[in-house]
Amino acid sequence: MENERKEEKSLKTQIELNAKNKRLKLHFIYVSIIFSAVIVAILSLHFYSDNLNSKFVGYAATISSLILSVLAIIITVISNDSTNGLMHKIRDIYEAISATPEKISDSVECITHASESLDNSVKSIRGISDKIEELSTAVNNNLSKIELLHESLPDKITNDLNTLILSQSGNKRHVDSYAEDKNSVNYNTVSDVKIDFNNYIDNTSHLGFIILYAVYVAYAKKKKLDLVKLADAIVLPGQEIDKDYAVSYFHGYFVSLVCIQGLIEHGIEANSTFKILNFNNELADVLIKKESDRFIFIKKDVKNLFPDNLQKCIDDAIIKD
Repeated sequence: MENERKEEKSLKTQIELNAKNKRLKLHFIYVSIIFSAVIVAILSLHFYSDNLNSKFVGYAATISSLILSVLAIIITVISNDSTNGLMHKIRDIYEAISATPEKISDSVECITHASESLDNSVKSIRGISDKIEELSTAVNNNLSKIELLHESLPDKITNDLNTLILSQSGNKRHVDSYAEDKNSVNYNTVSDVKIDFNNYIDNTSHLGFIILYAVYVAYAKKKKLDLVKLADAIVLPGQEIDKDYAVSYFHGYFVSLVCIQGLIEHGIEANSTFKILNFNNELADVLIKKESDRFIFIKKDVKNLFPDNLQKCIDDAIIKD
């Protein structure tokens, strides 16, 4: 825009200068003709008495008039050519200037559309921001619920375990109160059902064998069984089995052991911590016989799911109380 204005201004200045020069040239021609006519008249009057001189003066005046006329015609033609050139330039400038408002209008429309698009984008961003805040709030609420559930899960499992134990003992067993431990529960070691312990151990899962072995070690070493500590010892980071899953599985399997009459007797020390008071001798013999082969099989079967020295990790988790 500024360049066009400067160009327009310079062209106007040039046009004014050319017009001024034309006027000066025309005035010069007129003045020259007038002076020439005056000189011819004076000379004619001065030499009127002499016919020969008057003829010479007449001829000179005629020739001068012709020359001046030709010069005037030539100057006029040149002036017309320059005027036509200036008119063409003015016409071109006008066309360029007339196209400028259209360009400005197009630019204004583009700016308007861009502004509307920007407003819509801002509104969309605000809407997305509101949705993100709502989603963040919902996620935080769900995380809080999950944390509460996770915190209450051990207590709930322990309470359910105690309820199940007491109901079983009320129907099929008797409960003895130990003077040193009021939470201790004792069961008869006589089972109503004959169990094939070889088949039981062969068909139990890897995690089930781990908790069964840990229960036996805790009983044999007279140590407490901490299921959370056991999960920490055998769960590797980045594997498909995490600590929470292992703890929940250990709780469930421990409940199943408790529910089978004559397998184990235990006392509740704290959440996820138990004292093993008795362990079925026949099951212990089969477990000791099969433990080595089973740990080798676990290592080959699941490869890097558990530590290489899995048996030692379990022993250390129980013994290092």
